[in-house]
Amino acid sequence: MGKGNCRRSEAWRWGSLWRRRFGDADEHTLLTPGPLALPKNWCERVNRPQTDAELKALRHCVQRGSPFGTPTWQTATARRLDLEFTLRPRGRPKNDEPKGNSA
Repeated sequence: MGKGNCRRSEAWRWGSLWRRRFGDADEHTLLTPGPLALPKNWCERVNRPQTDAELKALRHCVQRGSPFGTPTWQTATARRLDLEFTLRPRGRPKNDEPKGNSA
């Protein structure tokens, strides 16, 4: 681990996790509540490494600019934010018509 790195997310003094756990009332005012309450094991979840599948899905969402979450949440959020195109495959749709059948 390099100089200045933290082993756990809550040890980074300037991060929101530190503020949530150790910050005073003034520091708590800097945080905006999310759309859902954080789970009780939030600190452990933040510190747990992502699986290969999670990293692949996250990288895909970052590359496409699409919402990251469960498929149902992704679809609803993309619709609400007019980002549905980010969930579709890139490029032109495949033409399933056999070649040479131009009537």
